[in-house]
Amino acid sequence: MLKVRTTVGIADQTHEYLMLRAIRERRTIGDIIDELALVSQPRLSEGDLDRQIEKDLAYFRSVGRKIKKGVKNWNATKIIREERDRDNA
Repeated sequence: MLKVRTTVGIADQTHEYLMLRAIRERRTIGDIIDELALVSQPRLSEGDLDRQIEKDLAYFRSVGRKIKKGVKNWNATKIIREERDRDNA
């Protein structure tokens, strides 16, 4: 699995819990976080990922078209929520 090195701020108690668990289980803190976050789920295939990206881009293009049509005092959040609610109706 591809790993990304990152820096995050967590509470002292959380760090202590993760560190002690990792030591006890002879694993890394990252492995514990992956397990807790259920990140070990299978990733989308390349085709599925491309379809999801295209779907998201089409959605944002439709929002952009509404804004270009001259909607005065447009609120992107409101437009996106209206689109989402219409699609989920």
